[in-house]
Amino acid sequence: MVRFKVTIKDEEPPFERDVDKYIKFLCDVLGLSTGRDTDNTTCKVFKKIVVHSSRRGVTTTKDICEEINMSRGSVVNQINKMIEAGMLRKEGNYYVLRRKNLIRTIWEIREDILRMFEKIEEIAEELDEEIGLPKEKR
Repeated sequence: MVRFKVTIKDEEPPFERDVDKYIKFLCDVLGLSTGRDTDNTTCKVFKKIVVHSSRRGVTTTKDICEEINMSRGSVVNQINKMIEAGMLRKEGNYYVLRRKNLIRTIWEIREDILRMFEKIEEIAEELDEEIGLPKEKR
């Protein structure tokens, strides 16, 4: 069972086709970016991981640090948020997208969320019955 924390924010998608704006949109919508991230650190790290995934399949914190001139601590902090959100996974010393591409990664996160809501609904239904609240028909 994969454990992760998902934050979904309602954001307006970018109008023009632009890789950096799409990356920023995904980071914002998935709650990876915070208002304090004025340097777009999250977006820079995420973009490098996505680019490395398309070219090499994997990346290391050292690769990212060298390419975007950022401390290892900052990069690791961002990567940990992405792992917690279910976007990435660690394989030894390497980091990869959870699945082979972004769309499959998003699909899998959606399926995880749906499975979790099914469990939540079952518990809510049992709790309603136990407490004596009215039953609902699906």
